[in-house]
Amino acid sequence: MFKIYICIILLSVFGVSSCDHEKSSSVEMPYVSTEEIRTIKQIILKAPDPLNKLIEYYKLYRTHFVQKKQIDAFEFELLYKTHFSLAVNNLDSLIYGNKKDLLKSEIAQFDKLHYFTFQISNKTLHSELLKYNISSEQEYTDRILYYTDNCQKDFILIEDGDTLRSPFVNFERTFDVAPIINMTVVFERKKAENFKHLTFIYEDKIFNSGKIKFQLEPEIISVFNNPEIKKYNL
Repeated sequence: MFKIYICIILLSVFGVSSCDHEKSSSVEMPYVSTEEIRTIKQIILKAPDPLNKLIEYYKLYRTHFVQKKQIDAFEFELLYKTHFSLAVNNLDSLIYGNKKDLLKSEIAQFDKLHYFTFQISNKTLHSELLKYNISSEQEYTDRILYYTDNCQKDFILIEDGDTLRSPFVNFERTFDVAPIINMTVVFERKKAENFKHLTFIYEDKIFNSGKIKFQLEPEIISVFNNPEIKKYNL
């Protein structure tokens, strides 16, 4: 039943997955200080129009949701898609009118899950990444099957010490358009309230890069996730 729920929600997510995929200027973004986060929250709370102020701060801090790891010729890029960004992208310009109730309902449908987009790329290539160093057509087919049906077992999310397995990964084939592999990875949240530690781990078994680990910034994420957003009375 939970997988069906995810599939329904992701119908809207995939429609906007590329809209929020900015490039980070560094391999790992510096953390935002706790004091800075408190200041952001207070400014949003006191703003005459909290919604527009929230949008403004999201645009300012969105690069903090992107992290990159470089291993030899391969680059691994992770984007945490906050509930707020998913809702805003779904509603698009509707939220700039009198549609704030719609924003609340959009956010509510995402608040039980963690959403990520995960990309593997190789800038030395000019063809499909799945064909990198293959020895046969069967190996190419096996790679497609792996990313389509079997890769989810190699994704782990650690939320405050709890190990979460992904029930759903969506692989987006690019063919020869670009030497990249794009995936949307979803986890069910263990905690309804805000978490203090969040670590994303992927074990690369295709290109033999080993375990790729990302430490995320839960405090800045909490500004744009439920239930924190409820305090802004949008």
